[in-house]
Amino acid sequence: MSEEKKEVLQKKFMEYQMLEQQVKQFQEQMETVEKQLGSLQEVKEALDELSTVKEGTDLLVPVSSGIFLKAKTQSTDKVLVNVGAETAVEKTLPEAKILLEEQEKELLTFKKNVGTNLEGMSVHMQKMQDELQKLVAE
Repeated sequence: MSEEKKEVLQKKFMEYQMLEQQVKQFQEQMETVEKQLGSLQEVKEALDELSTVKEGTDLLVPVSSGIFLKAKTQSTDKVLVNVGAETAVEKTLPEAKILLEEQEKELLTFKKNVGTNLEGMSVHMQKMQDELQKLVAE
């Protein structure tokens, strides 16, 4: 194999490895988005359940993984929503659901974009893999 061919092969292989890293990053982003979508769904279900809870009902409120606090409901028609900068505002259940639906739409749009990029990169990787095999076979 000539030096020139080795250089081309090495350059293509490095490019392939960089692309492979980018694909892994996109796959990790997809997994993160899936988890966030799952969490949003759980919160939406919890809000639905909360609408059926009566005042004075005993609840277990999660503090951390496997750690709960006993509490009694005072009001079930409003919740506190974190709006950032350590600030929470009071929202009705329907208002909170609207916020969750907006977040869900944003995540689905992001997921679609990541999926499109991932698909394009996978096609490009396959082409590069074919090129590398041809170079090695020559």
